[in-house]
Amino acid sequence: MDSKKAEQRYLDEISLLTSKEVEDYILLNLKRIRERRRKFDIPVIGIAGSEGKTTTKRMLSAILRPAHQVLETPPNCSTASGVTATLLEMNQTHQYALLELGIVKSKQFELAVQVAEPTIAAITNIG
Repeated sequence: MDSKKAEQRYLDEISLLTSKEVEDYILLNLKRIRERRRKFDIPVIGIAGSEGKTTTKRMLSAILRPAHQVLETPPNCSTASGVTATLLEMNQTHQYALLELGIVKSKQFELAVQVAEPTIAAITNIG
């Protein structure tokens, strides 16, 4: 099955689910991503704040990259989905993870933190 057909089939299946089923499906996937994240015993630096997350992440990356393998969220991608997508890329070569944790909606922020389980927190500007 080509990717377009597979994607459409997936969307068709999802559209048949009730909102409760969709919520359960999402929570199950988040649980699986958190379990995967726990397999890697590396410093996970969660960077939160209204402004300055990307700049702070870039500065930390510039410090760490010369000597370490660093996984980081793409620029300005601090939503729960961006964080979880980044965590799925984590592998044995990574020595640090730098994650932007956006505070757009409190529930999304909570989910991102619960899944990422940062070992170090950096809070930039709030306001």
